[in-house]
Amino acid sequence: NTSMCQVYNHNYAAALASSKKAQTYYPDKSSSILASKQQEFYALFYSEQYKLANEVVKELLNSSIVNSGDFRYDKFLFLNACTLFKLGFHEDAMSVCNRTLEINKDKVRWDIGVRYLKFMCLVELNDFDAAQKCVEAYRQILKRKKQTISSRDELIYKLLNEYCRKGLSSNPSVKLETFWKKLTSINDANYWNYYTHELIPI
Repeated sequence: NTSMCQVYNHNYAAALASSKKAQTYYPDKSSSILASKQQEFYALFYSEQYKLANEVVKELLNSSIVNSGDFRYDKFLFLNACTLFKLGFHEDAMSVCNRTLEINKDKVRWDIGVRYLKFMCLVELNDFDAAQKCVEAYRQILKRKKQTISSRDELIYKLLNEYCRKGLSSNPSVKLETFWKKLTSINDANYWNYYTHELIPI
């Protein structure tokens, strides 16, 4: 839709305005209003307005047409955890990652997103042993789902594995820098993109 296109063009203010305008066209308690509200969240999150994004996702979680425990609800829980992480509430974000969520069943997308967020939380909480175990668990997922994992997700595993191999050192190895450049180069096929399970770029 219009708001999504504006996000891709990095015009977040326009994307936010479009998502809010769209909400005026739909009846309350409709799936369309929920989709527009979710788009409002993304526009806020991508423009780094995390506190407002957190308020919006709380509205989504409290919506009467979203049932606790279903896929959509648990996706909103994950989005909420991402805002909590960005706001510095790493333990609260971690508590969401430790829950058994319906989105964990999507092993090649949302489950991976939860694993990325969990790893980042563990690093911020200085629990390096658990962070290394998190990467090892991710390796097992890649081994089982190799044919359906994206090249970016494979590259992120290599980066995280190298990071752990170097003891989570702040001094990157040559190999780590090579992986990082590929992941952050806008002209590389493995560059980060909007609207994926990797809400916070690794």
